[in-house]
Amino acid sequence: MRQLIVAALCGMLTAGAGAQDDYTPPTGKLVKMVVVSRHGVRSPLEANSALAAWTVGRAWPAWPTGRPGLLTDRGGELAALMGGYYRVHAAQAELVPAGECPAPRSVFIRADVDERTVATAQAIARGFAPDCRIDVRHATPSPDPLFHPTKARVCAIGAKKAERAIRARLPDGFAGLDRKHGAAIATTQDLLQCCRPEICSSPHVNACCRTSACAKTGVPGSACKLTDIPTGLTDGKAGLRMCGAIGIGSTASEIFLLEYAQGMREQDVAWGALNGANLEKLQSALTLHNTQFDLMERTPYIAARQGSMLLRAVLSALQGNAASGQLTGPMPPNDAAFVAFVGHDTNLANLGAMMEAEWSATPQVPDQTAPASALVFELRVQANGARDVYVYYQAQSLAQMRERTALTAARPPVRKSLHLTRCSRGEPGAPCELAKFSAAIKRSLVTDCLK
Repeated sequence: MRQLIVAALCGMLTAGAGAQDDYTPPTGKLVKMVVVSRHGVRSPLEANSALAAWTVGRAWPAWPTGRPGLLTDRGGELAALMGGYYRVHAAQAELVPAGECPAPRSVFIRADVDERTVATAQAIARGFAPDCRIDVRHATPSPDPLFHPTKARVCAIGAKKAERAIRARLPDGFAGLDRKHGAAIATTQDLLQCCRPEICSSPHVNACCRTSACAKTGVPGSACKLTDIPTGLTDGKAGLRMCGAIGIGSTASEIFLLEYAQGMREQDVAWGALNGANLEKLQSALTLHNTQFDLMERTPYIAARQGSMLLRAVLSALQGNAASGQLTGPMPPNDAAFVAFVGHDTNLANLGAMMEAEWSATPQVPDQTAPASALVFELRVQANGARDVYVYYQAQSLAQMRERTALTAARPPVRKSLHLTRCSRGEPGAPCELAKFSAAIKRSLVTDCLK
């Protein structure tokens, strides 16, 4: 391991910055690094039998996991590459040693209880220290309130209040949203070839948008196109969700991304419609996924109630008091240098909204919460003694995922320095003084969600 890390460090010192997206390296001595990561590439959450209604005359490709929602071996490999990059970055900053196992208390990794999050965390640990033992921790209860406080029933979300908050962000309603994203819906329809009669029937459409005006859409017993189905909201056992054209298109476009990142044969990625020459179709389709996440996960009322517990854990880890007993489940020792919380895309979106931090999709990373992507928080001490927090988003590009590219300084993941409205200074990298960062975070927390 020593040779690999030293070689990587040499690359960092001699090579250029590589592919980046508006990222400025932080200044000062790195004293703490906290990562909130999404799990890696997984099989779709829906079984192929359920997805069958979304396309006409086509069979969805089989996944090697055998069951929905599990991390693939490829997803583990890509997460390990991210773990290796965290180690190189941390070692180059002298946060952890480059050529030996980290001290037992210096590295802490906690995952949500799902198989895909635990397996991703284990892969990150392997990449971070391949010849060393780093235990991955997770809570006993399922669901874990740190990552899913609503499902764990420690922080309720009122469906009607959430719906009002979402609709307040849509001055032209969902009909206007469909018009705005008409080109992306049409592109997704071209890729998907939606839909079978059971999707197009009036009862299904009415259950989505819940207005009598929708009854004219779809004729029972006939097929229809995605462009015929209005977007709306529905409230069921799983809670409030987006359905209709953008709801279906969001899930379908993410599945196409997962197929591409999984390294499936070109003929199996969106049935052969996506390759290096026309990946702009995937970028267009993923606009629907990003839109759905913006409304359902970044609407302030929803984000704050779902993200308060995790964001407080991040702040506590940066301050070195996460082990004080005020937080749920296993927490890092106060002197831990590298801390990782491994959860879901929803967690990244919630925290981004709470910090009022924006990052846009790019051709390199068209999914704003891509597999194994992360929010990275660095606490650094400046020469004058000031303690600054730098926050950035980090993700492997489409090409890096497809090609399983080893991540080095010459070939880093795509990174984006994040400006936090409430505390960032107008300096390169957008640093926040720790005390102001703490005050801003505490103001964003919902106290009744911190039980």
